[in-house]
Amino acid sequence: MADGIEDAAWTVVAAPPIELYIGLSAWRDAQLERHWLLVARAYGARTATWIHAANRPELSITNLSQYLDVSPGHAFDSPDVTDLHLIARLDASCAYDLRAAADAVPLCNSRDWVLRVLEWLEAAGVIALGLARLWLRHIDRLERRLDADDDDESDAN
Repeated sequence: MADGIEDAAWTVVAAPPIELYIGLSAWRDAQLERHWLLVARAYGARTATWIHAANRPELSITNLSQYLDVSPGHAFDSPDVTDLHLIARLDASCAYDLRAAADAVPLCNSRDWVLRVLEWLEAAGVIALGLARLWLRHIDRLERRLDADDDDESDAN
């Protein structure tokens, strides 16, 4: 396991009303956080929560709209995305330990980490086979669009 991450932190729990939690203790990476929120969008999730400590469910993302395209009628549209949980389409009766998914993946490469997690979820039967790479292509398109938007803002300034 990589330095700075406690084993107990890598737990994803799906429970009624089908909420997906990613717990990170004493470590945070803004790029990884952005990738995870894009994964949430690929899941078709309505909202997302990034839990910064395994046993303290405090939100470290204050507004999803800074990362995602939130517009009326969109799947993420909500009167208040600040205090809601990521609602993922997972089996509500199970809990999954993602330590195996994170092992040997450089933390500096959040894209590889996300792919490893998605592939692990496929192998565990949580998501349908073939979805991981499909979602990753979707995430790549969103990333390119976000980067282009950032470049446009920089040029305007």
